[in-house]
Amino acid sequence: MGSRRQAWILLTGITVIWGYTWIPMKTGLNHLGPFSFSFYRFLIGSVVLLSIAYFSGRLRLERGEVGWLVLLGLLQTTATFGFWMAGMERLPAGTSSILAYTMPLWTYLLAVFFLSERPNSGKLAGLLLGLAGLVGVAGPEAVGGMSAWKAMGLVLVGSICWAGSNILVRARFSGKDKISLTAFQMTVGTVGLAALTLWFEPGFSPDRWSLDLVANLLFTGLFSSAFAFVAWFFAVSALGAGEAAVSVLLVPVLALVFGWLQLGEEIGWIQAAGTVLVLTGVGLVQKKGQALPEERKDTAEKAADGR
Repeated sequence: MGSRRQAWILLTGITVIWGYTWIPMKTGLNHLGPFSFSFYRFLIGSVVLLSIAYFSGRLRLERGEVGWLVLLGLLQTTATFGFWMAGMERLPAGTSSILAYTMPLWTYLLAVFFLSERPNSGKLAGLLLGLAGLVGVAGPEAVGGMSAWKAMGLVLVGSICWAGSNILVRARFSGKDKISLTAFQMTVGTVGLAALTLWFEPGFSPDRWSLDLVANLLFTGLFSSAFAFVAWFFAVSALGAGEAAVSVLLVPVLALVFGWLQLGEEIGWIQAAGTVLVLTGVGLVQKKGQALPEERKDTAEKAADGR
């Protein structure tokens, strides 16, 4: 009973951390570009996770895994967060989080095509509800013109990359220790983000650094990308992946609320209705069924970075 209570306390804290993460991600863009902010964030996170994996004896790499790990890192960290942050330059944090957390919808579609997962009426209904909800979520931003549409498209492409990484994990790494796996893929992804930073953004400039930026990077690197991920495994071991994964649905809701409270982002009734439809659709797609428990586990594991 004690371990379950501790697990629920941890899970509540993790959910709040992941929900709030979208605020420093957004405000960090006031100081750094999308690629350089993500690079510094995941540099911190990967060093911490590699250290945890090493000192706990989990850091193991098989020769045949290297190529797939490189692909996973480029998908999960470089592409997902590169697209998200680039899109969020022109979008509110709350809207970005809702678009990002459509990932289970795309995971389901990819699983049908690449993992031969059998579709059923409940999941198909969830997919349609989620897609309908996107119209409501996008509605208030659509008046922003082509730049807003492009930004929303970038965030959705990032979500699809996240879904693709889930499929890759299920296909190639289902039996691998997830802390070790994430440490390796995050390190690869950080190298990819470094390349994007050098190519697309200005070099290091001391006048860009401030206490606010350092706080944002430490929060997203230490808490969102390292602590929350390790704590998640404690919660999963005590509660089970299916029970714990339900908390992921609250992350974008909290991001909307925090965006409203701290950044003054507006939440209209159309967007609120669209959010309800999206999360209902995600809930239906994640509902227990064939091959879904592993997907739900992978989904929540990777939410440690987005959130």
